[in-house]
Amino acid sequence: MKRRVWTRNWPWKLASLAIAILAWMTFSGARELSMSVSVPLQYRSLPPDLDISSDMVEQVHLSLRGSANRLSRINPASMPIVIDLRGISSAGEHTFTVNEENLRLPAGVTVERVIPSQIRVQLEVRKRATVPVQVRFTAPPAGPVEVVPATLEIVGPESRVDRIRRVATDPIDTETLRSKGQVRTEAFSGDPQVRFEGSSEILVKMSENPSKDN
Repeated sequence: MKRRVWTRNWPWKLASLAIAILAWMTFSGARELSMSVSVPLQYRSLPPDLDISSDMVEQVHLSLRGSANRLSRINPASMPIVIDLRGISSAGEHTFTVNEENLRLPAGVTVERVIPSQIRVQLEVRKRATVPVQVRFTAPPAGPVEVVPATLEIVGPESRVDRIRRVATDPIDTETLRSKGQVRTEAFSGDPQVRFEGSSEILVKMSENPSKDN
């Protein structure tokens, strides 16, 4: 008897269950939710004679609101905030406000909060300088060494370039240098906003002893 109760009009009961599940899914997907994400910050169209000297903000935190369906489709890596530096012609401080105009959000998704809501960029005149290369060793070498090249050209914001008197190499193992006669290594500027104009590779080799006349 109980079995007949459950099986009676089973197509209608199955259809009612499907409708109930569909209604629940629709309601769950349509209700408003909040979500926090971190998105990358990009700087574009930097004038050719200027460089950013301030510490660069690389991420912005967003509080977003929208339906569960729309929020689930958001990929933070594919929606960077762009700071457009086009049109700036002078050094100094420049402030940019971050809002929905800087974002590419799906329809129906809004921004509740942005942290930080403003980005201040310090621009300086771009400067180039030639500095000597300081070779570092794990132990003093047995004889004189030759450094090729002995100097490198660096470029970056004027104040940061002025603070660099020399660039140092990664430490060179003295035993490896002695056995091989030469070692290739890299120079390091020490400032993330100062870069090398060209390669930073350095060749260090043992100098040949000059021949002595008998």
